[in-house]
Amino acid sequence: MPNQLYTGTKMVTDVFICDLENSNRAIVLPNPSEVTFDQGIEMEETMGVTPLGEMQLVDLYPRQRNPRIQMTFPKKTPETLGMKFGYRMEADTGIAAAIRRNGVQIDRNSYPAAATGKEGFGILADAEGAFASYLDENNISVPLTQGTFATFDNADELTFAVGLNGALKFTDDLIGKYVSYEIPYTLTDGVIMTENLFNRFKPTLVVIQNDLKIVSFEFPEAIVDPSDGEINFNESQLQITMRITYNGTGCLPVKVKHLGQARQCADAA
Repeated sequence: MPNQLYTGTKMVTDVFICDLENSNRAIVLPNPSEVTFDQGIEMEETMGVTPLGEMQLVDLYPRQRNPRIQMTFPKKTPETLGMKFGYRMEADTGIAAAIRRNGVQIDRNSYPAAATGKEGFGILADAEGAFASYLDENNISVPLTQGTFATFDNADELTFAVGLNGALKFTDDLIGKYVSYEIPYTLTDGVIMTENLFNRFKPTLVVIQNDLKIVSFEFPEAIVDPSDGEINFNESQLQITMRITYNGTGCLPVKVKHLGQARQCADAA
């Protein structure tokens, strides 16, 4: 049994976020690796004169609150990215897409088509709008000519061709060269960022104590601040800041509840 004197909060186990734009929609996310709450209090000081003729503090009280929650998510999921941008990610059909590869060294004349579920599956032969360039001896990017896949001749000069499902052909003079290319196609299904707002939430932090009892920190309403924290595409983590807003319910920006009940594992008898 934990020492009563030192019983207190240990770790955030769950960050539960309710989407206020869509009533009763819980956002299923990985729990943040870091969570902090800044009360953002600006204090007003009242000064008075002591018998020694010195100004000294006689009272101190909050004049303004700008509370915020800062969370670091371990992964950039569709919905954490949607929260960061402030717009909802949704499933869609008929998505305009493209394969884009940069600086690929060509080591053969032909490359096979993509299998079902792989990048490039669905590309049409002789795809309209495809283009490519190679890096010449002067390190200058030079456009290539797009040929016809079915009648492609390896002996032609500086030419490439696109086959069904992204099969590729390159002429002999491009072997060993570095090539960049874009091939457009249409996906039958995927996820895209829409213009629908996705920035108003009701977050709750569920914290466990060292005696396994639960404490909840409930925030009535929060708006994502997209200006706080950059998006580093070479790191898996993503930082999101929520500004706690006053929506007329209650007087404090957070409700802290020691629930008095201990956590029970799902497989407990």
